[in-house]
Amino acid sequence: MKSLKIFWLFSKYSLKTTFTHKTGVILFTVGKLLRFGMFFAFVFFLLSNTKFLGSYSLEQTIVFYLTYNIIDSIAQLMFREVYRFRQLVVSGELDTVLVKPYHPFLRILVGGIDFLDAGMIFLFFSILVCLLCLYKKVEESHLPACSFISP
Repeated sequence: MKSLKIFWLFSKYSLKTTFTHKTGVILFTVGKLLRFGMFFAFVFFLLSNTKFLGSYSLEQTIVFYLTYNIIDSIAQLMFREVYRFRQLVVSGELDTVLVKPYHPFLRILVGGIDFLDAGMIFLFFSILVCLLCLYKKVEESHLPACSFISP
């Protein structure tokens, strides 16, 4: 319970730190959306000219890609602080982390939620749910486009 309180405290500080740099927030979000959009377009155009990628259809590939992005974003959300570990060592701030009365892994591994990735998870999950609902309607109208979704 104590670790959870410390985690929420770190998350609150992370939120404050994140939104002090508005340009960084905008660039990070644009970069994430651009990467997602470019790869999504690549998969879509690759499979619009061919019917299958391996033995997977366009719909299956897009669902796989969105699921992968959700899992990747959850990992980034929780463990973004790991990227700042080198700076802690180089600057000498790791010494202050080691003398605190909580386990140092709490600060090093999960030192706060990356709230920008939380928005991306919401976006990816929303797109996935919309596509699955759309494919379910297509399947109900007896079109073979979404045979991978079981009723």
